Amino acid sequence: MYCTKQFASEQFADELFQGELFAKGLCGLLLFMAHGRTHRFMNRNCGFCLKERCENVMEDCKRVGFEVRRLDHMMRNYLEAGVKREGLDELTLMNGWFIRYLYEKQGEDVFQKDLEKQFCIARSTVTNTIQLMEERGFIQREFVKSDARLKKVTLTQKGIESHEKVEEIILRMNQQMVEGISDEELQTFLDVAERIRKNIEKDK
Repeated sequence: MYCTKQFASEQFADELFQGELFAKGLCGLLLFMAHGRTHRFMNRNCGFCLKERCENVMEDCKRVGFEVRRLDHMMRNYLEAGVKREGLDELTLMNGWFIRYLYEKQGEDVFQKDLEKQFCIARSTVTNTIQLMEERGFIQREFVKSDARLKKVTLTQKGIESHEKVEEIILRMNQQMVEGISDEELQTFLDVAERIRKNIEKDK
């Protein structure tokens, strides 16, 4: 790793923050900080020390957006690994969310615009996803008797069976996520997440 005498060189300090080594990720930086290496290495191009720059990067990592993105990435990895274990390799994470929504809406007419609104994604993305899911036999589109211009989206038997397997994976993940978290703490998290979402929606 990077916890070597190489930290003592000005060249390393420059390269780290010019992107040549930083582009490889924060792993080396985090290891450096974790090992308590607090010596001050001055960058020859400016008066800021390496320690101060490291601290700035660590502060950035604490921002809300970073934490939300990291959780999203971890959840995706967990679900994708679970789907693969169940032999549903062709089922993507977005496919799983669509299937779950359609499963819960059985008996109701669901159209593409409903999926766009529910998951806050672009029309083109939904169109491509639906087409691929239809080709793989998870869903089907049917004309509405009252309006031949509209096609409702429904699950096939394969889609229903896939949902039941995916639901078990999601249930295990949800149970694991809230381990050691009280009901009050969980509700606070949900309340704050809702407020953050509304704040973002203000600019729409």
